[in-house]
Amino acid sequence: MKASFDFDSTILKKERDEEEVKPPKVSFDFDSTILKKEWDEEEGMEVPVGLDPIAAELIEKERNDGNEVIIVTSRYGPKPAFGRDNEDLFEIAYDLNIGDVYFTNGEDKVETLLDLGVIRHYDDDPHEHKAIKDKKAKIELPPMFLRGDKKKPHIKILIRKLVLQELEAYQRKIQKGYVKKRNRYLATGPQKTGGAPYTRSPKPTRSKSAPPGFGGAEE
Repeated sequence: MKASFDFDSTILKKERDEEEVKPPKVSFDFDSTILKKEWDEEEGMEVPVGLDPIAAELIEKERNDGNEVIIVTSRYGPKPAFGRDNEDLFEIAYDLNIGDVYFTNGEDKVETLLDLGVIRHYDDDPHEHKAIKDKKAKIELPPMFLRGDKKKPHIKILIRKLVLQELEAYQRKIQKGYVKKRNRYLATGPQKTGGAPYTRSPKPTRSKSAPPGFGGAEE
């Protein structure tokens, strides 16, 4: 039995269809999404600490689902700008086997996402989420990296504030009635037992502090 195919209408059409079928694109922001940041007490700000394991797991999951993963960042690039060379970005992208990185150079990402046909975008910036929603773009926005509209204080700052509040409450408790107790002690407390008696009552008010430069050790 012989089988025949029309080359132009069958074989070529199949090849064209395979070329046109591309996997859906899913994008990740870089800073505070792929690149994890934590509070540094000495720096007084958030500093990068490396690849976020949550982002790494999501990237693997997206690939397993048959999606193409790309990075879309609002950083300036790819050439160095404003003292930043983007080496950290390219290094992590290489480790994650992400070949496509898009820079919006400070602009909102929504237009770039639409041009690329992105179906889902992971981002920590509430402004980017709002811009995408305002555009009524059909782009899914998972919330796991999203921070609040107002930056929440770091846990160490909250603990410090709580400690200061406790100290202030304790100090107020100690200060309550202090002047009356002090004056009573100065007037009725332990008296001198030897030598000439005191001729003047002690002042109930606090003495003035020494001026700057006096009373301290000199180097």
